[in-house]
Amino acid sequence: MKCPRCGYDNPPLEQSCLHCRLPLPRPKRAVRNKPVYRPVKAEPGHVAPVDVRGAARAKPGEGVPQYSSSGYSPVHLHPGKQPRKQRWYSRAFIFLLTVGLVAGIGYGSYWLISQQQKAAEETAAYEESHTKVTVNVTLNVPDYIQGSSSTIPIRVTGTDVDGNSIDQLEQMTLNNHGVTLLRGNYTFAPVGSPVTRGGQTYSIPTSATVAIDASGVSVNGSAAEGPTFDYTAIPAANVTDQQVTAIRTWMTDAGIQGTTVQDFIDAVTSARTEALQEAAKEQKKSVQKSTSTVQTSSYTFTLPETWWGKVTASQSTNAYGLTRTTVKVSDTDYELMYVEAVPDSASKDEGDKETHLVSSVEGEGGYRVEIWSTNWAYIAVQQSEKKTPDYETSELRQLVKLSTGSNMTYSEAIEEGDDVGTPDSDFLKEEVLPTVKATGD
Repeated sequence: MKCPRCGYDNPPLEQSCLHCRLPLPRPKRAVRNKPVYRPVKAEPGHVAPVDVRGAARAKPGEGVPQYSSSGYSPVHLHPGKQPRKQRWYSRAFIFLLTVGLVAGIGYGSYWLISQQQKAAEETAAYEESHTKVTVNVTLNVPDYIQGSSSTIPIRVTGTDVDGNSIDQLEQMTLNNHGVTLLRGNYTFAPVGSPVTRGGQTYSIPTSATVAIDASGVSVNGSAAEGPTFDYTAIPAANVTDQQVTAIRTWMTDAGIQGTTVQDFIDAVTSARTEALQEAAKEQKKSVQKSTSTVQTSSYTFTLPETWWGKVTASQSTNAYGLTRTTVKVSDTDYELMYVEAVPDSASKDEGDKETHLVSSVEGEGGYRVEIWSTNWAYIAVQQSEKKTPDYETSELRQLVKLSTGSNMTYSEAIEEGDDVGTPDSDFLKEEVLPTVKATGD
């Protein structure tokens, strides 16, 4: 087709000019004349044409004109051939296709159900493996008082079932000692000493390995509800500065309030100071006791504790040639008591109200050990009645206190008067007499 603009000769059916791109006019379609059907009279020996438009397909054997008395009548003609018989392989193909379709639907349904069941099982298994378990920790802490003592720090580290790292500091008490965890492998480690309100501290137990799996909880390889930690109290005098610093560190890391931390630290240091002072006193007493035990060739005895460091003991020979030990107030000539060995053949003398025999212990070498005491309570009563006393009141106060072991005061002795009795003898019978032993030499 030639382009009306540039005159280029384009191939037929081209929609636009290949040279100038001008859209080309479309060729008009030929109009077909519709056939006209006219009735034709049927004559003998001829078949009348019929209009077969819209007629139904003729059945096998039809299509042949039928003759009647009135002549040939029009019939529907079937222009096609006789239908072919269906082949066997066509039926087999349809059968196989149906079977395959049914099998496919069945297998698809089975696969879908199995996938849903598998997903449900996986969900149940996941939920079961991710169910948290409570590990109960047993804490044995002597003298721990709930509410007034500090918390007990336990650090939990390890890896859970999902591979996540765990590192958390648990502050426990005797009433709250459970940790909720997923399945996994963990280490429970005490990281600091708890502290009581009185300043008591404890040694730190060793850590424990905890495993949680489908069978439950195991500790160090053995089934258990949780680890057990036994704390041992540390004597206050033995607490070191490093231990005090460690206590401050874990309390600060745990987020305990600063004033509370300082209160516990003060309690620890105060308890340590008091314990050290008490230890020093005990040591001093021990030294004094060692020097307060009197030993001679005939007997031994120990001075009363209330006299330690306040009296002196000196030894001499009595009229029988045996040892006599005299106990006086330090730096004075005021005698409190004396102990001596006396032959069994010597007569027994009870003394008087001022100086009298307390008791005696029989020996095996032909002698006995006698204990004599000075009754300073009675002397104080006598001196109070004198216009010019031989002793100062302050001296008598000390002598009455020492001789009676603080069981009677100077004022009480004066109030008793002549009925004061022998409180000094009662004191020595209780404190000295049980310690006297005759050696038999």
